[in-house]
Amino acid sequence: MERIPVFILVILYFISTEVACNGYTHINNNVQSERRALIDFKSGLTDPNNRLSSWKGNNYCYWHGIGCENGTGFVVSINLRNPYPIENDIPYPPENEYGNQIYMNLSGVISPSLIKLKYLKYLDLSFNSFKAIPIPQFFGSMKNLIYLNLSH
Repeated sequence: MERIPVFILVILYFISTEVACNGYTHINNNVQSERRALIDFKSGLTDPNNRLSSWKGNNYCYWHGIGCENGTGFVVSINLRNPYPIENDIPYPPENEYGNQIYMNLSGVISPSLIKLKYLKYLDLSFNSFKAIPIPQFFGSMKNLIYLNLSH
């Protein structure tokens, strides 16, 4: 069995360490970018019933309405469909078990920070109150988006 010179082992060690660290840094930077994009998106929304109260901390994959790709942490879905839409023929919103009316509408501005979510495939903001704003043109730039629901 031949002996591998020590300097070759040292070089291989440094190469493998460099590749591993850069890979981690790349993934970590992507995760931070995804989180910032979601926080920017949330900052433009009006959330009177605190539906997005779970949107804090670093692990955004556990935030309400967010779906992530396993292993990478990339956001692939945002489902913020209003679970209690107000129907036109119902004069008052539904009540919860305590007799309080439920207002689950999100409103505000749909931030272009969503463009930074490069792997986003599914976006559902239906039955919320984005009536007064036009459909953002940047949706056309989202290459992986295959499902978009803004209906009311």
